Amino acid sequence: MALEQLSSLGQVSRPRGSSKPANTAPFRHDVQFYESDVFLVAAACDYFAEGLQSGQRCVAIATQRHRLALTRALARRGVNVPRARSSGQLQLLDADKILASFMIGDAVNEALFRNVVGGVFAERSLGSGLPIRAFGEMVNLLWQSGNHIAALELEALWNQMGPVWNIELLCGYAISNFARSAHAERFEEICGQHAHVVPAESYSRSDATGRLLEIARLQQRAQALEHEVAQRLALEKELRQALEEQQRSLVAERAARAEAESASLAKNQFLAVMSHELRTPLNAIAGHTQLLELGLHGPITNAQRDALDRIDRSQRHLLALVNDVLNLARVESGRAEYSLEAVEIGSVIRTMVAMIEPLLSSAGLGCRVVEPLQGLAPVIVVADRERLQQIVLNLLTNAIKFTPAGGLITIDAARLDDSSMARVDVRDTGIGIPEERLDAVFEPFVQLAATLASRQDGIGLGLTISREFARGMGGDLTVARGLDEGASFRLTLPLAQPPG
Repeated sequence: MALEQLSSLGQVSRPRGSSKPANTAPFRHDVQFYESDVFLVAAACDYFAEGLQSGQRCVAIATQRHRLALTRALARRGVNVPRARSSGQLQLLDADKILASFMIGDAVNEALFRNVVGGVFAERSLGSGLPIRAFGEMVNLLWQSGNHIAALELEALWNQMGPVWNIELLCGYAISNFARSAHAERFEEICGQHAHVVPAESYSRSDATGRLLEIARLQQRAQALEHEVAQRLALEKELRQALEEQQRSLVAERAARAEAESASLAKNQFLAVMSHELRTPLNAIAGHTQLLELGLHGPITNAQRDALDRIDRSQRHLLALVNDVLNLARVESGRAEYSLEAVEIGSVIRTMVAMIEPLLSSAGLGCRVVEPLQGLAPVIVVADRERLQQIVLNLLTNAIKFTPAGGLITIDAARLDDSSMARVDVRDTGIGIPEERLDAVFEPFVQLAATLASRQDGIGLGLTISREFARGMGGDLTVARGLDEGASFRLTLPLAQPPG
């Protein structure tokens, strides 16, 4: 019967002329799970060959590929397929077309199912009184498409209408459709819709010993799977807890960072304001001291001049400390500005050495400047001249502080080999720095002299500011050498004309 004729047939639930159900016997509804198409076709062939031999009518609602394979398998079993089909004892229907005829969207329409499929079995249920043997793949098509709800609905309709239509049904399901652990519950529902469940070929083809072994393997796999699922659930719980803890930590960290940034901003603002407020009276002290020294307010004695000199030195020292604090506040707040240009390092070194000659003389120290070899080009770097001078001055004055009388300070500059950088090394023969405290010399407000020698002037900001200035100009400032070996500081800066 053509597909287009099926929908025109009325719903038939009872034989013509009868007021009783067509069949009251238990509905035989089997399911065959299979791993390969060859095994499924062989199982369907056995199923139909037995029915045809006993005089039953047979209906296969299958895919085109399986219908062709089934007819070839029946022919090899000696069944005269053309005669069986012409006599109506064997009917082969397209599962895709039949399924489409009673589906509305993704849902099974019960009325259309009864009309279309009922029309197929109504005519064939008359006559012999034997149940019709049917093989169907429509539920498997629904399952393969991912429409599991519709597949279970269709199985329920088969169970409802099978006894009415006097049929016995064999369904085929590819076992590969249930490969995931999430399919376990649905798999149980499928099995629950059938009276008899036939395992796939790996079990069916085994002998009794092999089947017991297969059952043992399945039990072991099931137990291992349950254990794995339990472990995964535990790990997921730990992961969720870890993520929640991480989220709480991130929130706390953001709050702490915001608080620290706010405190740092307040500190920098305070330092900037205080530095400005302190420099104003300090500059006034310097101005009035100079006026007194010039005698504008009358003649002064030698003792008064000596006192004024001490006032002037103290004022300049205090002003330098205030400037250091202000520079640190600018660097930490990112407000330090650099005017980069090509600077010849040798001229900077000579200028700074000349400036500290009075300090060297009063401290009883020697200073050696290592000039580049004759004929070599001068070392020119990209730097802020004022910042570079401040760094060199800080390194030289720092060396003077920690070098005893009779010592030597050495300063030289050169290009670094195979590099686009230049170096300025300042070495002394002073007390040196312990290896474990080399990094601490760049920390703000740290004074190693308090423990290594007598108390020195300053508040421990010179090296901190110098390193920040060096990094701000694309270079760095590092320290080397240990206790009793003197200290050695290296300033690196980018060359104005890199080699090559």
